[in-house]
Order: sequence, then C-alpha cells, then structure tokens
Amino acid sequence: MIAFSVKNLNFFGAIIGVALLAQGCMTSSTKSTLIDKNDHSNASKAADSDPVKKRQYVFGWGMVPHELAVPIGGTTRGSEVVYSKPKAPISTRNKSNFEKDRDAILSLAGQFKVDFHFMEILGLTDTYKPRRSYNSWGTEHVQILADTGKFISLQHTLVMYFDDDDGPSSPMVMKHWRQDWQYEDKTIFAYQGDLTWRKETYSNDDVKDTWSQAVFQVDDSPRYEVQGTWEHRGNMSRWVSRLDSRPLPRREFSQRSDYGMLEGEHEITLTPTGWVHEQSNLKRVKPNSSSFPPKYLSKEIGINRYERIDFPNLESPSNAYWLKSGDYWKAVRKVWDTLRNKRDKIELLPKVDGQSQYMYHFINAESNDDVDIMADETIKKFIKRF
Repeated sequence: MIAFSVKNLNFFGAIIGVALLAQGCMTSSTKSTLIDKNDHSNASKAADSDPVKKRQYVFGWGMVPHELAVPIGGTTRGSEVVYSKPKAPISTRNKSNFEKDRDAILSLAGQFKVDFHFMEILGLTDTYKPRRSYNSWGTEHVQILADTGKFISLQHTLVMYFDDDDGPSSPMVMKHWRQDWQYEDKTIFAYQGDLTWRKETYSNDDVKDTWSQAVFQVDDSPRYEVQGTWEHRGNMSRWVSRLDSRPLPRREFSQRSDYGMLEGEHEITLTPTGWVHEQSNLKRVKPNSSSFPPKYLSKEIGINRYERIDFPNLESPSNAYWLKSGDYWKAVRKVWDTLRNKRDKIELLPKVDGQSQYMYHFINAESNDDVDIMADETIKKFIKRF
C-alpha cells in the first residue's frame, strides 16, 4: 500500500480506489507516511533504549508492543470537512413505532465522513497471536434509491477529495455498497460459506415488527441479510440484528486465509450528528456454516461512525455519476432480483479469467450500450452451475 497524489481521477482511478480500499488504505486529513510493521516510526526508534517505552496502551489489550499498537493502513491527505449541526432525536416524535422505524432508516441517508475501526479483542485457539487493528476513513453520499413504504433501499457512493502539493483534487467518485430494508421480511438469503447463500423462509410470528437489512457488495452481489428490530426508547433509536453469517470483509479477504467466515450480531444507533454501526464478529475457521462443531479463531469488534457533513459537496458529484451510470446498475439489480426470486441457492465464483466481478461491472458501467445484456452476461459468468 502506498500513499499517492490524486488529481482529476477518472474511471481507472476508481478501480485503483477499490483496490486501495480492499487492501486497507487509510486516508487522513493530516499528512503522514505509510506505517510498515517493520518500520515502527521515529517514536519507536527513539524508545529502543528503554524497554518500557517500547510498549503502548491499546484499549482492551492494555500495554502491547508498539508494532501491535500501530493500526494497519496507508495515509493520504483528505480535504477538510465541515460537520453538520445536531438534529433532534427521532425517538421522541409523536408517531407510531412503524413510522419511527421508517424515519430512522431514512435518516441513514445524507453525506457523511465515515470512520471504520476494527480490532480483534480475543483469541480462541492456543496458537492465536494478537493482530494490529484496522482504521480507515472516507466521505460518502448515501441516497434513497427506493422507498415504497415497507421497503427502503439506500445506495452508498464514495466521493473522495484529496489534497496534494498542487491543492485539492477533483472528486474521486465510486459506487460503494447498498443496503435494502424490508419490513416483516419472510424470505432472506443466509450466507453458508464458500460464497454460497441459501434461501430461508420464516413465519409471520417469526418476523413480526422486524426489519431485514440486506447488504450488497460494491458490484451488487450479495453479502449478508438478517432480520432485526428497531427500538425507540427515551432519546435513543437503535436497530439490533439477529445472529447472521457473512463472507470475509473486503479489508481481509485478499490478506488472510486463516478463517472462512464471520458470524455475529450488529447494531445501528442514531446519534444527534449521524449514526454508528457496531459489529461483534466471531471469525469461524471452517468455511461452511453447517460444519459442526464450529471452530473459531478469534473475536473482533467493529465501530463504523457516520458523521453528517455540510462540506465538501458530495451530492453533486454522486448525482453526476448516477446520471451517467445509473441505467447499468439498475440493470444489474434487476438481474439479481430475478435470480433471488427463481433460486433457492446462489453460489458464486470468486474470479473469472483472473478478474473479480466488480472489475467487469465498473468497466461496463462506463458504457450505457446494451446495459441489460451486459449486466446479464456478466453476472451469469460468476454463477456456479447456472
């Protein structure tokens, strides 16, 4: 991972951006250099003569060697942001719980500075060794893609401005993940391991007053889907999920092979200035969820903090991207909807001809010619036993 100067990024810059995010690139509003595990900074070198100073406090672990305390990530300089004023809580509105649920989900839209933090907090094997935490940040525009009452779709788009020696760059715009919310959803696709999802059905009693959250990758392929319940108590609104399984996150799937899937619960809590997504994940060694007894490597916690911002303007560059590429991504979603309606199981190939699925889609999205055919043919390449 390298720090880089960005000016007038085009589509290929977006592809580079995906690769950087996949490998754990961390952007920062302060200028600094990439920290390598073999180069522990000047502070560490200055402490070489004092064993006590070679250790550093990390929350949850106490004093650890300095090299473990330094989070993973490279650095670039991002433009300064201006935060929005706090908003009154949704939980105190004189509305039904269903309407408060809807308001809470819709409040996840807007433009945000986002901080991503993940840390393994314990090991579950006798050979486990602590690992460095992961920190990164970006700026995202979240738009309401659809709202039909009991169904809400929110599309995340990365819009990144960078500062280099020549001044601020033009925005780098890249489609990011999507989240679909469905009220009292009786059918979900649960992750089984090995890039396989299986349809599960539930009774009316099972899903009463719940909302499912389906999360999709940057290429609109499935990631995970789980039911949960919104709670509005006092000045707090939060959604708490049931237990679910997920593929390895993009920050680790190309870096690690010592575990096969995540298993855990997560929460979304509204704050006066945005929202916070908390995760509690077990890292399961055996890749198939039906394998018994399960074997776990470690447990990690994740905190993704979305802080609403007024500046820089993320909405206009995001809208420009979707005006150009929206027809193609609409065709992609249509293909996936058809597959989910027709199939009880979806199995994917990780790569075709050495390329991940998102690479094909980002190239296709640059052209609006025959979008339905391109979307259909691309997705079918990655379906096992189509």
